Amino acid sequence: MLADYWQRHWPDRSDVLLEQATQGELARVLLLSENKVNDLLGSLAAPDLALVKRQRKHTPYQVIRQPGLDAATLWETHLYR
Repeated sequence: MLADYWQRHWPDRSDVLLEQATQGELARVLLLSENKVNDLLGSLAAPDLALVKRQRKHTPYQVIRQPGLDAATLWETHLYR
């Protein structure tokens, strides 16, 4: 879902502010807390998936899209199933 959301809302961006992802519309629509969204982003940043990177060394904190975070590719590789 993040891949689809990213493509629709930030199509020309490879990074967004962490708070845009954790406190924005996506979190509200899914009825998720900021902490839960952070947990899910952590799962997507794990080495076995590596779909995003979270930059939290200095402000502003960011979520960085990796090449694998592409809805069409994810459908083809069955990650959405």
